[in-house]
Amino acid sequence: MNVSTNEPKEARADRRPFLLLGATALGTSAMASPCAAAALPRVRHLKSTPIPQPLREIRINNGRPRVNDRPTYLYSTLYSLRLPQLRRGDVVMVHSQFEATNDSPFDVVMFAHAVLLHDRETIYHHSPKKPADPVVCDYSGENITAGMHHGFRTLVGSFSAQRDGDAWVSTIVYAAHINANPDKHVLRIEGSWPGQDPYGDMRAIVFGRGEAR
Repeated sequence: MNVSTNEPKEARADRRPFLLLGATALGTSAMASPCAAAALPRVRHLKSTPIPQPLREIRINNGRPRVNDRPTYLYSTLYSLRLPQLRRGDVVMVHSQFEATNDSPFDVVMFAHAVLLHDRETIYHHSPKKPADPVVCDYSGENITAGMHHGFRTLVGSFSAQRDGDAWVSTIVYAAHINANPDKHVLRIEGSWPGQDPYGDMRAIVFGRGEAR
């Protein structure tokens, strides 16, 4: 598994969970930021910036090897968004949109995705292990056929912060076909190639508790 994180040692001592709206949360805290340093607006709008080594292609896995009679996929981070200086009781609405293109030789490819919550920045690169991070938007998938060629997705979810400090949300994507070779067959992420206009990103609205703080 290839997973990168950014967490200072001093941030590992105090860990308290987030509460997801409509889901069970086991997220924990890290990289706490002083919230009293400057007043924050009651409503904040945040937008993702490109991650290191932006994802341009999603490897199409064939589901093998099967583990506990379940197929194996290759999970990758498409977007990562830092949510700075959250305070307990803040409600965060997350929106992610993106498009993938099926230029593979297969008539149908499963294209799947989720939005996850992290206590520190966490980037997955074609990881065969399913992330254990709390889910903001459930894992789900749809087929992209050769006739469709393009598959556009919009994901929306929300959660309530249960501690003060920073958090991260990310969009996770993966693809599958029973006859695929992941070293050869891919879905192409639109808007991620040089010269292309962006096709999507990840955004969040933070609804703070009380007045400006």
